[in-house]
Amino acid sequence: MDEPRTLEERCEDAVFVVSDVRERYPARCADELAKYLLLKNDIALRPILVKPMPQLPEVQQVIDVETQTEIRETFKSSKTQEQWNNIIHNIHELKIVTQQLEDNKNFGIKYQLS
Repeated sequence: MDEPRTLEERCEDAVFVVSDVRERYPARCADELAKYLLLKNDIALRPILVKPMPQLPEVQQVIDVETQTEIRETFKSSKTQEQWNNIIHNIHELKIVTQQLEDNKNFGIKYQLS
């Protein structure tokens, strides 16, 4: 019974076949390599097309002092300080996400018209 060939033996055989083909057909191998490199460069340099982003609604950033005080008192009286801090943290994260969306909108990627 023949033992199965090891991975190393199969790799050596594959390298031998590739080397043999390269020696027999050097011009064709060079042409195929040139075609491959041109295609790879063409793919890498092709512009990225994305669908246009929907318009984001304007976020109202100014809240008058009375409303701010009223909201603060409501939350202080009805929730624990930890919950209040979580709400502030969530609002801060939402502001960051809004800023990132605005930055992405103004990034300058070519948009696909469809």
